[in-house]
Amino acid sequence: MDRVRMTKLSLDVKKIKDWPPEKKRRFIMLTAILRDLIVHHKLLMYVAGRETEDGFLRAGDETMRVTFSTLLIGKLCEMAKFIHNEGLRDDPSLTHSMRSKLKGLYDLFEANDSRVRKLFEFVRNKLAFHYEHMDDIEPMLEDAMDALPSFDMFLSETDSANEVYAGTTEITWRLIVGKMSELRFQGDTTQLIKELIDVILKSTAILREFSSEYMSEMLPEGSITGEETKEIEVKHLSEIDLPFFFLP
Repeated sequence: MDRVRMTKLSLDVKKIKDWPPEKKRRFIMLTAILRDLIVHHKLLMYVAGRETEDGFLRAGDETMRVTFSTLLIGKLCEMAKFIHNEGLRDDPSLTHSMRSKLKGLYDLFEANDSRVRKLFEFVRNKLAFHYEHMDDIEPMLEDAMDALPSFDMFLSETDSANEVYAGTTEITWRLIVGKMSELRFQGDTTQLIKELIDVILKSTAILREFSSEYMSEMLPEGSITGEETKEIEVKHLSEIDLPFFFLP
């Protein structure tokens, strides 16, 4: 347990409403995207490196790992699309620090023949359930299922949302790892999944830092009407347990 100093800023809504439409849209959309990125980033961090010998508990952990990974990749793709559509990379008002952060993100996405971008787009379009998955997914599913010794499901005797469809999780990981191998990522399955999660968390951190800095620069003088600072108690990541199985 530790303490973190937090500051609450209250902004004048009337001043925000008076902003030009483009500025207002960017501010609201960036705060919405940040909200989602922060939550999904935390959820993935909770289970990213957790290990257990119990097959039932491991199935629950893998379900959360693959779900949080695919959801966060989808959010990252939407964020990158927003930055592109808004022309933020060419915005003359960006500070050197903000430009450097965006450059770091695009260098990460476009390195080695754009393999990270291609991998994220594959996951977003085919596996994150954005409804484009039916085009050519069938042959991929066939190949992934051929490698499965069995399609496992863990079912609860009570209506407690504790069901685990481990077969689908395994198929999803096989499709992602297969795509990574096709894009010339190096390593075995465990190493590739770890690299995927590392890239996801790194990308999210860059976008979070960029967005926070961009929004702070957007605030005109006099828009902050109130400020309150307080120290709150927070746990370290190592102290947190986010189990898959629980009873309501």
